[in-house]
Amino acid sequence: MGPRPTASGLSDPARFQPGVGLRNAPNCPTRKGFTLLELLTVMVIVFILLTMLMPAFKHLLGRAERQNCVGNLKSLYTAAASYVQDQGQWPQIPPQNVQRPEYARAWVASFQAYGIGAKNWVCPSVQRQLGNPDVTLPENARVDYLATPFGPEPRAAFKWTSQPWFVERGDMHGDGQMVIFTNAEVKSLKDIFSSPTLQSVDNYP
Repeated sequence: MGPRPTASGLSDPARFQPGVGLRNAPNCPTRKGFTLLELLTVMVIVFILLTMLMPAFKHLLGRAERQNCVGNLKSLYTAAASYVQDQGQWPQIPPQNVQRPEYARAWVASFQAYGIGAKNWVCPSVQRQLGNPDVTLPENARVDYLATPFGPEPRAAFKWTSQPWFVERGDMHGDGQMVIFTNAEVKSLKDIFSSPTLQSVDNYP
């Protein structure tokens, strides 16, 4: 007597042969990898997206660095006001040595008691362009904000509300150096020269 047939047809001996049936089934899905053309297409799309996003990233980075600079200037202002109150005068550091590391180290040391370190004197934009050197090392000491040299009189730094206390060394943010004044107001040179007060002085007959 032959094999008993079943509803599912499992009596067919060919269905029990290893590797036969499923492998050769016409509707069985096969695994397919990326072709070289597809990989190149993905790489081109990613490159285009990065190119489109780069200006936005640079803009956001510039804004963040500018805000960091404003914070540095305000921190220096607070420390300088506390120093004048405690010492009775503005720090008497000769401005002739402004290009020398001794000048930077003297200013950093003056405000250390008020929580101001070497990094508070450094513009993040300048720091990035220089390759992020360690400014805490004596040989790398620098100040990116120059102090106005006031005399030893007790109220010399507070004589006028419009006199600058600290000025950024260079135009690192596209609108001129930033300045902080006696009244703790921070302005860029562009804002200063476009102010109505200055324009009225320029137009005075």
